[in-house]
Amino acid sequence: MHNNFRSLVATGRARNGEYPNENAPPASRMDLMEYDCHAEQLALSHAGSCDRREIPPFARPGYSENIHILDTTATDLLGAIQNAIASFIFELRGNGIPSNMILTPQVFQRTRRTVTRVAK
Repeated sequence: MHNNFRSLVATGRARNGEYPNENAPPASRMDLMEYDCHAEQLALSHAGSCDRREIPPFARPGYSENIHILDTTATDLLGAIQNAIASFIFELRGNGIPSNMILTPQVFQRTRRTVTRVAK
């Protein structure tokens, strides 16, 4: 599921919410994912802390982090994965990405769907 969604985004086949007649632009700089035992240990340790915050970059050198908080325990692992992917898909379908990919000052000043943080 996760790889299928990443593939849609990477190849420009994911629907673009705010721009209904176009797909989101292809991901020209999407990081290649590979399995890494140390990354898994960091992720499991952080998930076990339940602090609901990102680990500071200096504490995870060389790794990026994507956090999704599931506010229920009434699910299994597959349900949790589906919930996380659905929330990421909703972001793209709900907000969209301009095809020219320019983040303008006006985006920060809008009153609907406000930008609170920007990351790579």
